[in-house]
Amino acid sequence: MQINIELNEEYESKLFYVQQKTDQKDLKALLEAAIDTYYNQLEPPPKTALEIFTESGFIGCIQAAPNLSTNYKPIVSSAIQERFNRSQEP
Repeated sequence: MQINIELNEEYESKLFYVQQKTDQKDLKALLEAAIDTYYNQLEPPPKTALEIFTESGFIGCIQAAPNLSTNYKPIVSSAIQERFNRSQEP
């Protein structure tokens, strides 16, 4: 896309100031950075899987019996005991 614009004195001055402060002489790159900044304020980028799990409070998962939710206490207790017994072996 090619854009042809005419800036008034105020925006010409602001553009010059931004170019000086950012050491950005490439007007196309400066405009792209401004668009990206504004776009990200309006439309946040999609979250990564790690961000989603971190925000959800998800701790971990296990492989267990399909009926774990109904009789989880003996199953988990047994798994803990097995792990404890393995750690006590020489």
